[in-house]
Amino acid sequence: MSRTSQSAILCLLFGLAAQAQRPVINPQGVVNGASFAGADQPGWAVAPGSIASLFGRNLAPAPRQAEALPLPLSLAGTSVTLLGVPAPLFYVSPTQINFQVPRTLPAAPGPGVPVVVTTAAGTSEPVLISVKSSAVGIFTQGSRGCGQGAIQNIATDGSRTLNTPANSASPGSFVSVYGTGMGMVYSPPADGHPAPRYPLAFSIGAPPPRLGLEGFAKFVQHVTYGGLAPDLVGVWQVDFQIPEDAPEGCAVPLTIFSTPSLSQPVMISIRRGGGQCQDAPPASFASLRWRKTVTTGPEPAALFTEETFTATFASGPENQVVPAPPLPEQRCPCPCGDGVIPAGPRCPGMVPRTLDVGTLRLEGFAGGPISVPPAPSGGEVLYTATLPAGSIRSGTLRVTGAGGPTIGPFDTGVSIPPPIEITTPLPPGTLIPNNRPFRLTWKNGSADALVRMRIVAPWPYGEPSIDCTALATDGELTLGLVGDPYPYLPPRESDRAYIIVTVSPRAPQVRTFSAPGLTQGGTHDWSYEYRFYGLKIAYP
Repeated sequence: MSRTSQSAILCLLFGLAAQAQRPVINPQGVVNGASFAGADQPGWAVAPGSIASLFGRNLAPAPRQAEALPLPLSLAGTSVTLLGVPAPLFYVSPTQINFQVPRTLPAAPGPGVPVVVTTAAGTSEPVLISVKSSAVGIFTQGSRGCGQGAIQNIATDGSRTLNTPANSASPGSFVSVYGTGMGMVYSPPADGHPAPRYPLAFSIGAPPPRLGLEGFAKFVQHVTYGGLAPDLVGVWQVDFQIPEDAPEGCAVPLTIFSTPSLSQPVMISIRRGGGQCQDAPPASFASLRWRKTVTTGPEPAALFTEETFTATFASGPENQVVPAPPLPEQRCPCPCGDGVIPAGPRCPGMVPRTLDVGTLRLEGFAGGPISVPPAPSGGEVLYTATLPAGSIRSGTLRVTGAGGPTIGPFDTGVSIPPPIEITTPLPPGTLIPNNRPFRLTWKNGSADALVRMRIVAPWPYGEPSIDCTALATDGELTLGLVGDPYPYLPPRESDRAYIIVTVSPRAPQVRTFSAPGLTQGGTHDWSYEYRFYGLKIAYP
């Protein structure tokens, strides 16, 4: 082999070795720095000013932590940029980087902001992420983003101790919760700089925590502070009073909602008088639902109908399994406000434990009966079925269960009224002006049903919405879209707006059933849902 050939091969090998050392960001490798929720979790995004973590390989030659404030823009020769904007760095290592999302970063309506890592060996390929006004995560006492929350009990003398199962918070007492990504604040510090003690960086709208199991949680009413934690970078602090009627236990789920995001659930220990927590005995409950969804929108899917059945059988502490309040039985002032809580990241064991009740049998429609076996998924037991077209209509639908290890057999039926006929034309491109009321009309409403209309106006920072509820027999509702800007909608035009109209039973009409071992009983209900996409919100 000639010297020229040897040199060419060596250059090629060295070139490949150098290329292999370039930093690589894992797919879906940019996550919330508190919850570690990434693109595979509901509501995934990062927020300006928040703490994020990045995972990959060849990210830095060695571990290095920032030693002073303000945070540096480079550590061990490693830097991170988002849309070309340098990010302050907390920590770098060959496989992980913790950084602050630049506060000046513009929002992106989808995964559209490129993240790039640069080292002495080269620059990574960009990974696109989503940026929203809030992307809430709560820090935990462990390093997995789930489990006991980073929560302090506040004594009457102002002293603070860590909330643990052996050191519970008492109803009526105050606590501090620490997280990141909870939204905009007054007097924000510069990127990489700690939050000031004076003036405090208060939240623009304090994010309210929720306590309790998913589906049964209640908002905390008394928030005393929400904003950046003084002397820290990118860390939020929410101080609130534990309600007197709060559920007690060793692992009461706590979440924080800040439009448009919901945090992962973390554990807080609550016991009257404090001290060692005590769990309530378990209780079991069930929910069966039939749903027909009709979607209208731009091409290619101009009209789409889906009919489904879902069932949940679950168990949780009896003091946390408290039914949610029913929808109002009459027209509420329009708008009623944004009462829709989005889905958030999940943590194993933090939702009611789902139960196997054997195979279900669905009857009462053409093409039936259908058998629905339990479907294990991610540690949960799910029951879902897609039904033949025309299954959900006026008539009686029936579910029978064979029973399982903890819940015995049952037989329950539900009567479904005819669907409503919406008479307000809502083809794609329909303009909804914000300077006069919007009226929705329909026919054939049942006296046993409610109609709820929700207008959603997506924009780069989220999906703000307004909603309104009326009796189905009213045949109409009017939403007063007047404002400059209206507080629940974005302060500019949206050409991706949509309307969701839901018809569901009034609270007294929700069917209930019982079964051996089903201590809290079960509900059996239905809904018709109409979705109109491709609409526009206009501002004068």
